Amino acid sequence: MSDALHELNRRVIADPENTLPITQQFYDEKVKAGDTDGANETLLVRSMIMARDNQIKLVPQWFSAAGLLCGGLTLFFLMGLIVASIARYQVPQESKGLVSLFFALGLGLSTAFLGGDAAAKGKIPLSDKYSPIQFSATGGIAVVIIVLLLMHFLYK
Repeated sequence: MSDALHELNRRVIADPENTLPITQQFYDEKVKAGDTDGANETLLVRSMIMARDNQIKLVPQWFSAAGLLCGGLTLFFLMGLIVASIARYQVPQESKGLVSLFFALGLGLSTAFLGGDAAAKGKIPLSDKYSPIQFSATGGIAVVIIVLLLMHFLYK
């Protein structure tokens, strides 16, 4: 990174609320000084910052509230199961798949809405030696797959 960009960065950090005027002033200084490379670097950095800022704003504000709601509902459901088990009630064997599905979907939605990330990869075997189907998933779908697999083996 050039000294010009370090100087621009120092000025922006000193007053981050005025990034655009600072960048414009810096660009004008470079043009007047005859430093066209420094001026071009300034424009490049400014367009990169604007692209990053626009990309960040694409996520709706209600996404985090939806993630909190899904996570909260999942937590309360799990707490309800714990309280029921303390009171000697058990989930019927035939309903455990629904419990697993609710738990997996709740966690998957929470992950997707809160911006988390997870990944799952695997193969679906058709026989002991033959696995022609492979899959890969990321984000909330991966969480659903991972949780369903874990619940299948751990929640019996």
